[in-house]
This record gives sequence, structure tokens and C-alpha cells, in this order.
Amino acid sequence: MSRLCLPVVVIITVALMALDNAAAQPAQPAKARVDQFGDPLPDGGLARIGSTRYRHGGMDLLAFTPDGKSLIFHGGGAIRLMEVASGKQGKSVAIGDNESRSFRRFEFDGSSVALSDDTKVLAFVSMSGNTSVTVVETATGKERKTFRSNELFKNNPGFFQASLALSPDGKYLLVFPGRNGGDRLPLAWMDTTNGQRVHEIAMEKNARIGYAQFTRDGKQVVALEYNEGKGNGNNPKLRVFDAVMGAELRTVEVQGISNFSYELRPDGKTLVASSQQGGPVRLYDYSGKELKEVKAYSDQSQFGSNVMTRDGKQIYIASRGKIVHWDIDAGKEIQKFDAPGMINEDAPFFGGRLRTHILAVSADGKQLAFAGPHAAVVYDTKTGKHVAGGGAGAGIGILKFTPDDK
Repeated sequence: MSRLCLPVVVIITVALMALDNAAAQPAQPAKARVDQFGDPLPDGGLARIGSTRYRHGGMDLLAFTPDGKSLIFHGGGAIRLMEVASGKQGKSVAIGDNESRSFRRFEFDGSSVALSDDTKVLAFVSMSGNTSVTVVETATGKERKTFRSNELFKNNPGFFQASLALSPDGKYLLVFPGRNGGDRLPLAWMDTTNGQRVHEIAMEKNARIGYAQFTRDGKQVVALEYNEGKGNGNNPKLRVFDAVMGAELRTVEVQGISNFSYELRPDGKTLVASSQQGGPVRLYDYSGKELKEVKAYSDQSQFGSNVMTRDGKQIYIASRGKIVHWDIDAGKEIQKFDAPGMINEDAPFFGGRLRTHILAVSADGKQLAFAGPHAAVVYDTKTGKHVAGGGAGAGIGILKFTPDDK
């Protein structure tokens, strides 16, 4: 009888030991699914049509990191990095701004978001609840400061939307109504490190600041003012302020152009401007009492994009399917780049046009990035060759499984 039971006892003992050993082993995490390119799929994802590489998914802003190895972009409630060489999505920092972007899609110039020259500081307008302006560190997403209306302006005016500009080092923030807003706001600049209002410049009745920018050395503020209550037109003029003292240094009369944006050059005397009405991008001298045209470069579509190199010597202009590279002082066209996916900006959209493409140039001037509505492309500025990036990057409108689910 005992001989018959022995094998049973041995089997039960071994089975119990196996169960004990299994219980002692830590559970192995499920292997993450990846697509055909080796990039991770979202939770529950089985496959991916196409690739996420060089696809940005919508953005308000684009810039190279200082080393030129990555692109930093903002949109959809996050700051994200993309490797230039591979197109892989790198670090992503959520900043809780998803709602505000749905409003900013209808901005013509992307001025409701600003990035410092070193890409370390980002400021954006939030329209979730009471409108405010938030400043964050791009590396971590850590909030440096959120400015509410009563902190931005002395009389605590309510506002729907404002335009922004950061000083090159990100320490100071300009807040102004912008040329597309309906709010009558002062021009204010804030210290982003301690949250203090540095200066506030009141506007005359019917006047507004349509655009403003710090000079490259951060010592002056150059603001474009419109006054719709004086005579015909909007009577634009440039007002130049001392950034430290807030005193107005001079006023520059503007004749013949209106509703324009500009990029100040490092020389502190000239700027490159483009008009909302279209026409050539032009070089102007603003050092005297009147804005004087120096050169015109190339036809640019209304609300098109252009970007200047850090030294202020060259400019890239996106216009009707091409990016045109110019020597600013010589007025010489250097080369043209094909821009896959560039939307025809002549097509109207609700009476206006969306900002459909963005340009960025690396700090050393050797790389140019173009972001169309879906994808990013990188060029070597010396050779003009396409060195990285996808094609047009079409969007998917409708997706269904076949009846056999395969």
C-alpha cells in the first residue's frame, strides 16, 4: 500500500516546489509593441500605418537646439524634441496647454507663443478659463511664472488673447495686443525670473501695438503702433524704448505699408519686414525719423514665413512651394529649396489664412528646417541638399477595418 502512495507524494511535492519557485519569480513585464520601424506603439496599439518619424502632428513653434542635433517644437499641449538625424521623437514635456492651441490655430503669425534664442524658455498664452500668460523651462516643463491680467497690467483689463515676445536670454517678456486682436491693451514687459512688471506703456485712444520685439542685445524694445482714430488708414509708426528705463528714445514714421511684422537685425539699425498684404520681403533702415526702404528680395505669399540667420546676414523666405535663400546686404538670391507639402497660401480660409508652415535655422547657420502641415524636412544650407526628413506627410481622413479584420 505504501509503495503505491510514494510516487503520488513525490509528484505532489515537486509540484508544490514548482509553484513556490514560480511565485518567488518577479512577474515579467509585457514586451512593448513596436511598429515596422522599431518605434513604440501606444498602449493597445497593434500596428501603425506610416511612421511617426519627422511627423510633428501640428505645431505653433519650431527651432533648433543650440547644438543643432535636435528640433524643438511646441503644440498640442507639449514641448517635444525630434532628432534631426533619425527623425525619432525624443523627450516630451507636457505643459497643460492643449486647449489653448485650438484657439491659436487661427492666429496668422503664431505670436501667442514665444521661445528664447537659446531655446531654454517658452512663453504661451493660455485661454483655458481666465486668460493668462505662462512661462516655462523647456528642459523640464517647470513653470517659471504664470502672469494673470492683474499682474500684467495696472488696471487689470480683461483680455481674450495677447501676443508675446521674449528677450534673447528669456529673462524678459513682452506682452501686447497684436495686430489681429480686438483688445485695447498697453505694452508691458515682465521679468520672468521674479514675476515683476518692469514697465507698462499706455496707448493713446484708438491706438494699439501690433508688433513688438527686443533688439538682439536686449537693450531696446521696438514696437509697431497703429492709431485708427487719426485720419485715413491706421497711421503706423515705430516706437523705440530703452528696455531698462522704459523711456521712449525716438519715433520712426512709417509710410506706404501697414499690418506688417519684422525681424530686427543685430546692427540695431535695420530690420526685415513682410506685410500681411503680400508682396516682397523688404529691408528697412529704422535709425532715422522715417522708415526707409533699402532693398526688396522676393515675392512672399500673404502670411508666409521667413527666418533670419543669427548673424543677420542671410534670410530664408517660404513662398509658393519654394524656400528662397538670400544674402541680405548684397540683395542676392543664393539658391532655392523645394518645400514638400507647402500649402498654396492663395486659398482663403474663413476670410483669412492659417499659418501653414514654419522655418527654423540652426545657430551656426548650417541647417534649415521646414515644417509643413504634417512633416518636417531639414536641408544643408551650403549645398542645398535635403539631408533629413519626410515627404509631404499626408493626413488620414477616414480609417476602417476590412470585413475579415486583417
